[in-house]
Amino acid sequence: MRHQPSADILLERIAKQPGKSSAQEFLVHFRELARSASPRLIPPLYEAMNKDVGKSMVPEASALCIVLDRKCLRDRDQLNTLAGDPKAYDALQSYIGTALVSPDTGVVMRACEFGVPFAPSLSGLHGQYYEGRLLDTLAVEKIDAQIAVPNRQFPLPNNRQDDIAARWTGMLNIGKSSTNYTFTLFGERTASLFIDGQYVVGSSNWQEQQKVLSLTNGPHAIQVVFQQDTGNSRVELYWSGPDFAKQLLAGAPLSTPAWKSELEKLRGLVAGLATTDPQQLATTTNAIRAYGPLAAVLLRQAVRYETNAVSPKAAGMLAALQDAGLAEAALDHLKSRPDSPVIHGLVSALGQSVTNLTQDQDVWLYQSVQQDAQFARPWHAGLLVRVLKDACAGNKDRFNALVKDPKGSDTLKAYSDAIQKQGPKAPAGWTNEFGIVTTP
Repeated sequence: MRHQPSADILLERIAKQPGKSSAQEFLVHFRELARSASPRLIPPLYEAMNKDVGKSMVPEASALCIVLDRKCLRDRDQLNTLAGDPKAYDALQSYIGTALVSPDTGVVMRACEFGVPFAPSLSGLHGQYYEGRLLDTLAVEKIDAQIAVPNRQFPLPNNRQDDIAARWTGMLNIGKSSTNYTFTLFGERTASLFIDGQYVVGSSNWQEQQKVLSLTNGPHAIQVVFQQDTGNSRVELYWSGPDFAKQLLAGAPLSTPAWKSELEKLRGLVAGLATTDPQQLATTTNAIRAYGPLAAVLLRQAVRYETNAVSPKAAGMLAALQDAGLAEAALDHLKSRPDSPVIHGLVSALGQSVTNLTQDQDVWLYQSVQQDAQFARPWHAGLLVRVLKDACAGNKDRFNALVKDPKGSDTLKAYSDAIQKQGPKAPAGWTNEFGIVTTP
């Protein structure tokens, strides 16, 4: 295993990087060592983040998120104390929230990789498989739901099963406070378990080894390292608790931040929504769904900024998932590109979830229709018809109060009537899709 610099040295190197990409490797290593970072180095990270008015995910902001996640174990007060500002946690959360909706894909990708806990995590653990028992050459990275590799079945190129290593990292979320859990590890040749940076137990030659730990409520960093020279190669990790028997450590308690190559894979899948092949589209859609909440981040970005077939298909996926962020993303698209070629598809998807619109968003839609003397915003009106029918159950008074105009429903009807009178010039499918004919 190669020598790793200390957390403090890594932070100093991160601070000296003039470009964002050159600090990425240091940040990856810092995540493993963040618990030992000196408190004196945290305030400069916070200061550098505050100077980045463009919210471009500077390395210091990424490092501060890692400090919150791994050193503070997501404790708000502890981060505020380390940063020297009672509002540091809120400032960091706002910073990451802005970065996640940036038009710059690179910023969004960095926010997804290093913005945890404010960015969504992946379910499971980050599995890394190496050629060389000293973790020499990283060959495979993947999401693992559990640590359970049968004998000589490590997923390495050319079925390599000798002189190998593996490492699993992530977070273990404990739902009960100060409860004892028993961890049972089997490893051959050797395997070691670390929790919150501390060695817990090791196993060699497939000997069962156990350790009882009292873990507090909340997240705990977990790592398992496996190493083998020749012969048998296998590893399994189990746990038991006060209300469940011994079982493989798997499922909901485990999560991990996304990493660069996995994010690139997800980004490619989202771009693949442009396909016109129904079978390929179904395969791509299912693959995207497997990423859970993280997928929604890149889907929303596609809705906001893409002007091709990807945007409405991404919106359709978000609508099917009943994603609360769809409305804001779609309306951001409409505001910045009122003549977008994909507006019909976006509005169709958004029309399925108009009950998720905020009052401010309803008011913006209404005002865009109210001020449109050229009747050039039929899709905005179509959404408002859905709001009137679905969100307001056809009640005109409720609709009028929602759009803050006592004549709101009358204005909408007059606008809809004017669009219908355009005859062939009216948008294809507009009347049937939104039921304009039956507008109260």
